[in-house]
Amino acid sequence: MTDEKKPPKNAAVLKSDMDCLDFIEAQGQRNAAFSLEGLELMSKRAHALLTLLLGGAGATGAYALGQLGKPDSAWTIWALGWVSFWWFFLAAWVVVKVLRTQEVRPPACDGQALLEQSRVGLAPI
Repeated sequence: MTDEKKPPKNAAVLKSDMDCLDFIEAQGQRNAAFSLEGLELMSKRAHALLTLLLGGAGATGAYALGQLGKPDSAWTIWALGWVSFWWFFLAAWVVVKVLRTQEVRPPACDGQALLEQSRVGLAPI
């Protein structure tokens, strides 16, 4: 009994296939909740960035239009117009990136990996 392999203290011991399936289902639900929380946070931050970009682009565009009647303001108008265009382009890029949907999975805890880990963990039992 000196060289007997024991599971780690915090390891869950799965006694049957139903325990294995319950464990996988619980981990899958936790992973889905984590993924949805992360996606919601990224969406909120993207909308805040979009608001800032559109506000800045509109403000620089309005300032450039305000400079139209003044003498010696050609360079100012071109510079502000370019900045306004660039910020509108960045806002459009953020919108495209936010609206694109992609599969997001935690790298170590997807369903297939959990199933393989549970099979390996059940083998010695």
